Amino acid sequence: MSCYILAALPICTGIFIGFTNPEYSSLLISDPIGHMALAYAAVTWTIGLFWMRRMAQVEA
Repeated sequence: MSCYILAALPICTGIFIGFTNPEYSSLLISDPIGHMALAYAAVTWTIGLFWMRRMAQVEA
């Protein structure tokens, strides 16, 4: 359960920044380097999510 909460933090933070300061987050959408940064973030977030889920599993 805690791994899902930790996994949701970057998404919630991104949404919060998008609402409070749209000019700051618009570079991620309009700039090619921003696209690469978003792709890198998505890949590492996915790897981290699977890693956390694997570590949180309890062996019987």
